[in-house]
Amino acid sequence: MPAVERPKLRARLDLLLKAGSEPAELARGIRGLFDLYADPTQLVTAQTPAGRTARFNTPLILSLEVEKVLKPVCQEKPLEMLTVIDTLWSFSEIELQQLAVRLLGSFSPDYFHEVTKRI
Repeated sequence: MPAVERPKLRARLDLLLKAGSEPAELARGIRGLFDLYADPTQLVTAQTPAGRTARFNTPLILSLEVEKVLKPVCQEKPLEMLTVIDTLWSFSEIELQQLAVRLLGSFSPDYFHEVTKRI
């Protein structure tokens, strides 16, 4: 697990956003980032909800930085980001599902119906 360096992380996210023409491709790239920074040495504890045991054990700063970069994209490309959110939710890792939920809160009121369908 490498240390999270914000400039390098931002550069990787920018590359993903520029290269990812398909929403599912972008979601897989985000998952790859979480996998890169994962800490496989930490065991899953009994506090993990049943049925949702997969986790990356990544530093919190990773989730916050990814969220910070993706929130404006939710305003710029809302339909594509809804597909990214659906794909993030379909992954079994809880960090990606939490990211998907937090990103739903960044859509404009115009997409209220689309957002509430996913809640």
